[in-house]
Amino acid sequence: TFTTAADPDTAQVQTQNKLQLVQSQLPQVVQSNGITVSKSSTGFLMVIGFVSSDGKMNSTDLADYVDSTINDTLKRVEGVGSTQLFGSSYAMRIWLDPDKLATYTLMPSDVASAIEAQNTQVSAGQLGGMPQRKGQQLNATVTAKSRLQTAEQFRNIILKSTVDGSLVRLNDVATVELGAESYTTAARYNGQPAAGVAINLA
Repeated sequence: TFTTAADPDTAQVQTQNKLQLVQSQLPQVVQSNGITVSKSSTGFLMVIGFVSSDGKMNSTDLADYVDSTINDTLKRVEGVGSTQLFGSSYAMRIWLDPDKLATYTLMPSDVASAIEAQNTQVSAGQLGGMPQRKGQQLNATVTAKSRLQTAEQFRNIILKSTVDGSLVRLNDVATVELGAESYTTAARYNGQPAAGVAINLA
């Protein structure tokens, strides 16, 4: 912990250095997603609310829009330390059926491993890589659009093959749908579905 008199820039660098020392010991999923260190005040400067004027967007639609198009822009504004979303953006919801898992002798960890293995962003090569022509200055990595996007694509994830050669897919043991990332909070403004974002100073 740091005292209130600590310099925020120095504290951020010290925290980043400490994290680098233990990063290899963190779970793989944490290393894959990355770790971000930011400096911000504890109190909110302001909270901005978003509602749909025509009522066509629900709170999840609004939160997803704010998270995907506005949140990152706010974080880049000079003086902004961090933002906090009030609401829940969209996520792929997978509801496992324990009885069906037992029928196919599968564990939740097997399902998680299959999803992780078949839903990855892969590199498709490079532009301007070696060997290259003399004077070549551009070098860019090409990534394939390999991440799954729809519920139907997730339903078709292969979990295992049986002795008779048939395939067990995620759809055979789970219900898959696009829904809210979290159902623990709900935001409303004047009785209408809403989403909010709070801004902390740096």
